[in-house]
Amino acid sequence: MAQAVCALDAKKRWVVTGTPIQNRLSDFSALLKFIRVHLYDEPRSFKGDIANLWKTGEDAEAVNRLKTLSHYLLLRRSKGTIELLARHDLNCAVEFTREERSVYEAMRTRAIAKLDEAIYDDSGSHKAGSYMNVLQQVESLRLFCNLGIQFKIRHAQREVSSPIGKITRDNWPVRAQKVFHAQREMRTMVCLQCDSALETDETLLDGADGSAQVAHFTSCLEFACASCTSKLNRHNRPFQCRHQPPCPTAVVSLNSAALDDSSGLSDFNIDYTSDGLSSKVQTLISDLKSRPADEKW
Repeated sequence: MAQAVCALDAKKRWVVTGTPIQNRLSDFSALLKFIRVHLYDEPRSFKGDIANLWKTGEDAEAVNRLKTLSHYLLLRRSKGTIELLARHDLNCAVEFTREERSVYEAMRTRAIAKLDEAIYDDSGSHKAGSYMNVLQQVESLRLFCNLGIQFKIRHAQREVSSPIGKITRDNWPVRAQKVFHAQREMRTMVCLQCDSALETDETLLDGADGSAQVAHFTSCLEFACASCTSKLNRHNRPFQCRHQPPCPTAVVSLNSAALDDSSGLSDFNIDYTSDGLSSKVQTLISDLKSRPADEKW
């Protein structure tokens, strides 16, 4: 999605944000890429001239460069400049239909069982599979709350992945990518070789020769960045974790991919041809229709 947004054809570009930097400097770099600020529409340039200074201890120079760059790009307005309406939060409880509640409770029971399995599993290879199954189940619960029975219809045309199960040397290469995406969503990936963190903007880049960036990833969830992977490949050296014997290793792509799973609904006898909206969506529509037409938002 990020690549598609940055590729939009436009004569003028601008971004409205209250927090240009939320978690790390790559957040700001992504904005520069979108508005095409030459030379820093290339994230590698931003990283080399500013972000990497923090890693080498040159904090003062990094801050000075970032302030200078921001001064010429940002139009800042404080809260006192404009009058904002007071914020009001309203929690609206939505009840499942009987059909939705039946499916949700069965999915919830399954998620709890998978969570217990992951907590008490201390085996390196199998732990990755248990962890992945938990994430799939939790994500399925979240999506079901939003979409209800329509959750299954949404995924009717896509191939449903089978549960991860036990990780082996034979099946890890075909399962590593999905586990890698899940790990990247949950935590910062740190290279076992050079201790560098995988930044969000790195997933949007191709190699210098136009090839897709790849990395090594083990079933015990250790990671080697694209740079270290390239060096290991050039010297014909394998990437290994710290376990003995080493856990299975696979090559994964750094391109972003969605991770959701609908397999949790496959075992229930539900009429998925229903055109009914979920309880949550129906409640939202009813609430919007009940509001006066001249109400200010």
